[in-house]
Amino acid sequence: MATKEDTWATNIKKELQERPRNPNRDDLDQFEQQDRLFLRINLIYVPEGPICLKILRECHDNTLAGHFGIARTHELVSRTYWWPKMNKLLREYVKSCDTCARSKAPRHRLFGLLASVDS
Repeated sequence: MATKEDTWATNIKKELQERPRNPNRDDLDQFEQQDRLFLRINLIYVPEGPICLKILRECHDNTLAGHFGIARTHELVSRTYWWPKMNKLLREYVKSCDTCARSKAPRHRLFGLLASVDS
């Protein structure tokens, strides 16, 4: 649902109303409004802000979700929701997940043996 402060959604909504007069925007066919929801290719538009983080938390941090990686979290989120720059925010969120970082297996060679410093 778009808010009054959401300039991106407000602009698209205005262009949808002017659609017959604006043939330069081919991507407008992706958007529609149903009741109070704003949809893009049948995905619910989410205004940028705290609600995006709440959705990411539900799809990534939830006990049932199991802290999946970037691809699986993206798949879960993009089944229902869409917002501008979603991929970037999702990538940053998963990469900054403390639980994932602590439980991830190391992907580097073993460290060398400690040696004494002879001076």
